[in-house]
Amino acid sequence: MLRSELLRIRTSRATAAIAAVVFAEAVVGGLVVSFLPGILKALIRLNDVIPNATQADRMSPETIDALRLGHENVQATVADPAGGFGLGFSAAVIGAVVLGAFYVTNGYRHGSIALNALVQPSRIRLLGVKAAALTITVLAACLPLVIVRAGILAFAAAAQDVGGTLGMADLAGIWLR
Repeated sequence: MLRSELLRIRTSRATAAIAAVVFAEAVVGGLVVSFLPGILKALIRLNDVIPNATQADRMSPETIDALRLGHENVQATVADPAGGFGLGFSAAVIGAVVLGAFYVTNGYRHGSIALNALVQPSRIRLLGVKAAALTITVLAACLPLVIVRAGILAFAAAAQDVGGTLGMADLAGIWLR
């Protein structure tokens, strides 16, 4: 029964769409945070060409320096697969919640919940199998996110010639969280 529930999640178009959005956010967000001081300097130079094009020139040099990849908190933000980049939300967490909502309502929308209840009359076991399938799917999606974020952190650190200020224990704690 667990295998059929995993197959149902894996073959869903909603799962593919949510995974694409979450991975795109992980890549784009990680790269933007990694190279944020350079992006801000480019925006400040844009103000020289187009007056008042951005508000980036109002940032103090200390603030821009605090956003460098050499700082431990910036590296932790880049490495965090569930990071919201200070926006107040995380695409990975929202994606997991939306996937869960689609998965739960899908059985009622298509009437398959009645067939599942006939096959497995114990509601507790049926809900447990569905919860286990969703948990396995979300955990399986976290591993590639961790790999993507670790790759972005390594790439950005090598490109900017910055050493890692986070130890492996710190990174493991961030990834397990």
